[in-house]
Amino acid sequence: GLGTGATMLCAQYFGKKDFRAIEVVQGIALRFSLIVALAFAVLALTVPEYMMLIFTDDQDLIQLGAKYIRILSVCYLCWGVTEVYISILRSVGRVAVGTVLNSVAVGLNLVLNAVFIFGWLGAPKMGVEGVALATSLSRLVELGLCFVVSARSKQVKLRLGAIFVNNKTLFRDFIRLSLPAMAN
Repeated sequence: GLGTGATMLCAQYFGKKDFRAIEVVQGIALRFSLIVALAFAVLALTVPEYMMLIFTDDQDLIQLGAKYIRILSVCYLCWGVTEVYISILRSVGRVAVGTVLNSVAVGLNLVLNAVFIFGWLGAPKMGVEGVALATSLSRLVELGLCFVVSARSKQVKLRLGAIFVNNKTLFRDFIRLSLPAMAN
């Protein structure tokens, strides 16, 4: 939902070639995204068993899921940044870049899943914890690649400092467009 709102606003400002407004909108989206991601990361790290209770009351599944979620807690912060940045890239016509970044992450995740689940290449057999580790590592790589793309981009930079920029008009527009998408 945050990505959708950011995409709609940024596409408008891209048409006007107003890259400063795009940066401000990105900062607003990152602000919300990182708050939500941080909350989930903290919960996943500290009380994953309670998060699992939302899905099941089977104690065996809760224990397995808790191990998975605890390791995955790192991913929430990565996703909080990458999904917003990739949405912004799409809004300015750089769809292929976002597709490549997501494809690299998914492909790496598949390979690392096999490595950590089955103990390939000398890695230990880790089962469900290996799946979580594979996902976390692939999302960290995706985040790193977002920073590489940002460094090479002339138009759309990933600037985490933009979360501190205040613009009441863009904030209102962002809320107006993002809240319905998030609710949906």
